[in-house]
Amino acid sequence: MAVVGDRIIAGRVARSAEIMDIRLFEASSELIDFGKAEGILSFAIDVNPVIEYDAGADYFVLRASYEVTISSTENASEETASESANDGADDSGETVARIRCNFGALYRLGLESDEPEIRQDELDAYARTAGMLCLHPYVREHVNYMTRNLGLPSLVLPIFKLPLIGAPDPTAVEPSRLDDLDQRT
Repeated sequence: MAVVGDRIIAGRVARSAEIMDIRLFEASSELIDFGKAEGILSFAIDVNPVIEYDAGADYFVLRASYEVTISSTENASEETASESANDGADDSGETVARIRCNFGALYRLGLESDEPEIRQDELDAYARTAGMLCLHPYVREHVNYMTRNLGLPSLVLPIFKLPLIGAPDPTAVEPSRLDDLDQRT
């Protein structure tokens, strides 16, 4: 589902949820190839948010597991590696390091007594949108810290971004129409 649709579905949870605590449940890092750490580096991020909720409960937990793979692109040009590092893509190269972490946030639901119970699709949409906005800064700090401890250049992950509500979704526009879309905005 599109992120804008998720934000609408998650609206009731976002309005009634209050974050109570954030914890690091699990973390690991490994320097796989010390010799490649001196080259041009790029990274790829894999994220998996999951909601833990018992129907009717006043609390839920959002857990997000991250895997950041850092690769050497010593055979690529500096321009290609820089573009890859900027968009978080890891197109090629040998794996230099891997950082895994699993953060969790405890939320209290403050529903009005006459409101219907929160549905699973609302929680799942919240996990993919506003919930990730809460957890992602902690992950960014953790990855930055771990890359320095591994002796790599400090990696600052990009911020987690959501599209503006009401903005056109470029994935829903035919590729031949993208130029027209750029001219209207």
